[in-house]
Amino acid sequence: MVDSTFCHEALRSKVNLSEQIPLYLSDPKVKLYTTSCVITETEGLGHKVYGAMRIVKQFKVWKCGHEKDTVISAEKCILSLIGNNNPDNLIVATTDSQLIHKCRLIPGVPVMHLRYKAITLEKPSKGSLEAAENKMKSSTEVPAAEKAFLEKMMPVEEKTSIKKKRKARKQNPLSCKKQKIELNPTPQTTPETKSKKKRLKKKTKRNALLSKSEKN
Repeated sequence: MVDSTFCHEALRSKVNLSEQIPLYLSDPKVKLYTTSCVITETEGLGHKVYGAMRIVKQFKVWKCGHEKDTVISAEKCILSLIGNNNPDNLIVATTDSQLIHKCRLIPGVPVMHLRYKAITLEKPSKGSLEAAENKMKSSTEVPAAEKAFLEKMMPVEEKTSIKKKRKARKQNPLSCKKQKIELNPTPQTTPETKSKKKRLKKKTKRNALLSKSEKN
């Protein structure tokens, strides 16, 4: 949304707005608009702003809703289009300090400047940053009605598990069984012990035969 002050500065700085603004925004499809209130105000300023008037009349006219009988100032007209939240996502191109100040107070209103033959887009205001942050937070939160519906559709078991997670019970030390200790553990049989047993049996058998023969 371009006003006459921006056009006047463009004429003084010899900047072609129809070429430079799309180039600056990296968007060849961007459209430049003004309003009938801006044109009427420029015409009323006389010959001093004749060049600016010719430039502003090159742009498309946004339907602001102000008829010829109810024409208002350019500042009020642009602010009425922006409203409280800039529904049409307009960029305000102006060098009017009063209009710039008022635009900064409204969240989501980009302001374009023209200084020293250079087009610049102002950084987002504090109000715009806060509004963007709140919008992101609200988009991640589940609406109350939807949350209630989801809880209603949820099974009873899932509800109770969400409300209270059971802690793992600790084992009672008194109920723990003590490990039994064997006093005389049975020896393990190995190949060596088996061979010893065989030799011992043979020896006892031989001794028994010798004692029997002596008696006879």
